[in-house]
Amino acid sequence: MEYTEKMAEAMTKMEMVVENFPVEEGKKLPAAGKETEIVTQYGGLHDNRGVGVVEVILILVVLIALVLVFKSQLTSLVNTIFTTITTNAKSVLK
Repeated sequence: MEYTEKMAEAMTKMEMVVENFPVEEGKKLPAAGKETEIVTQYGGLHDNRGVGVVEVILILVVLIALVLVFKSQLTSLVNTIFTTITTNAKSVLK
C-alpha cells in the first residue's frame, strides 16, 4: 500500500472516530484521543523524505567553510605531497 493510500485510510478512520466520539454539550474533544493513535499507527502526517537532502547540503556548506578557512594550510600540504611524489617517482624510474 502506498503512502498516500495509507494516509487516506488513516484520515477516513480518524473522521469516523471523531464523528462517533461521545461528547457532552459544550465540551471539546480531547487533544490526544483515538485519532492520535490512528495517525501514529499509520506513520503520522509528516513526510520526512526530503530530510536527507537538507543534511547533505548542510554538510557540504560546513566542508566548504572549512576549506575556505584552512585554504593556505591545505595548499601548502598539497604542494608538499606533490613534491614528495615527484621526487620519489624520479628515483623509482632510475
